[in-house]
Amino acid sequence: MASDKISSISVAGAGNVASHLAPALFKAGFKIVNIFSRSAVKAGELASLTGAKPVCLVEDIEDNADLLI
Repeated sequence: MASDKISSISVAGAGNVASHLAPALFKAGFKIVNIFSRSAVKAGELASLTGAKPVCLVEDIEDNADLLI
């Protein structure tokens, strides 16, 4: 992984930092795989801005992202 480029990201959280970071990363060309939040509403709102899949359970975060932040 160290030599590979990061192209896909999952985001844990849908609060203030994530609500700015995820759309910025998406606009920069990264694929946002999942948005995790305990709140389905917050996860869904942020996911709709990035094309990601919203998830509310940690075990539902897909393992195909290059980076989890």
